[in-house]
Amino acid sequence: MEELIKRVEELEKNTQKSSRERELLLNRICELEDLVEDLTLQLKKSKKTIRTPVAPKESLAINNASKKTNAQEDEPWLFYCPKNKPYEEILRNLDFSEGYEITSSALVSEEALWTQILEKMNEEEIPKKLTALRKLVSVQLSSACHHELLIIVRGIPGNENPLFQLILPHIATLAEYVNIAWSEVENSNPELLGRIALVLECEQDLKVLSVDRGDTRLSLYVEKLL
Repeated sequence: MEELIKRVEELEKNTQKSSRERELLLNRICELEDLVEDLTLQLKKSKKTIRTPVAPKESLAINNASKKTNAQEDEPWLFYCPKNKPYEEILRNLDFSEGYEITSSALVSEEALWTQILEKMNEEEIPKKLTALRKLVSVQLSSACHHELLIIVRGIPGNENPLFQLILPHIATLAEYVNIAWSEVENSNPELLGRIALVLECEQDLKVLSVDRGDTRLSLYVEKLL
């Protein structure tokens, strides 16, 4: 019995050590990325300013029906539903066994978005830096795409509410990351694909998510959940 207790304690120590090492690694990666970004900005500033015509924004449209199941059948993955739709009903309609629910009113920043997602995924060591949060979320979402991934965003207000314009970019970012995670698994290990769905609980119909990303406009088509 004592030997078993010692082994358990040793495993716990190794787990804690691995968590600390992962945190240090993520922070180091973030520092290197910040350094590269600073050097890039300095390089741009050192060049002479050249007046160039402003190019029109490129439109990047992600078709909601482009995701595939293991049976290789197209099915939508991004939905909106009316307020107060029961959790069990959403699970039943989409044939999921479980999912994560997050609150839209807390999505006032990208950091808040990823922190809430990681907390729902029971992540114990949540980084503080945005770049580290993004990397960890990408890893977790990719892992979840091997099984079942259902995320429900509750309480999205109507577009006349000032909060709507504040949280809309972060909701679109979440959808974009889910799409990227799925695509990466689809391209690398299609035989390991699971199922994904992102459900947006809205005060009004939300058929398209459109957000500007610099020179690109991201458009995500949203299906109504029956």
